[in-house]
Amino acid sequence: MKLDEIIQRPQQSERGFSFSDFDISNARFVGTAENFPIYHLHSIRSEQEMYALKENKNSNEFISMIIGTSGKWLNNKSAFFIQRTYTTNQFRNRGLMTSLYYALYIKLKMILVSDFEQSPETVSIWKKIALSLPVKVLDTRNPQDIKLHNYKEFPQTEILGDENIRLVLEEISTPKELDWLYKSLDKYHDYDPNNIILEDYHVYTHHDNLGKYE
Repeated sequence: MKLDEIIQRPQQSERGFSFSDFDISNARFVGTAENFPIYHLHSIRSEQEMYALKENKNSNEFISMIIGTSGKWLNNKSAFFIQRTYTTNQFRNRGLMTSLYYALYIKLKMILVSDFEQSPETVSIWKKIALSLPVKVLDTRNPQDIKLHNYKEFPQTEILGDENIRLVLEEISTPKELDWLYKSLDKYHDYDPNNIILEDYHVYTHHDNLGKYE
């Protein structure tokens, strides 16, 4: 299925996966996305993994999540290949998913790679984060000359509707004003979330951005 075919489909109201497939009891806190705690879960039935947000540390519900698999990327680097995204209805259009992408890339320094098949929400997110983050385009049709292209300079008509295209967030770029936050984040990862007091900057989820981001 090609991206342009997916874009023409209506937005999916169902999440398309079951939480029973994931080891929720061993969900691990790994950081925050604009004050929303991020948890990492593993599937009990496959190689899939999930990065999911909760509204707060006391909540039992996950409200926004990315599902995919870990694997090797260019130059044998580790990357996370996104297969599915979902945000519960009441939390949509508040910038949660965009902030989760941002946190995984900037804070956790993960290489994010799009899948062949994407939901309309995922396509929309990649287009929006490309406005502020260095999204790259990988054209896999030339295996002898694989290189990353600048998203903003690559012909948009060749990005959407081509199953040979991957969208990538690879180059870590830390805003100077947030250096103190990202440099200090690692020391919190092994702590219990209840003991963490960490104030995030509201890049996407601020009320002024309501409806602008997924």
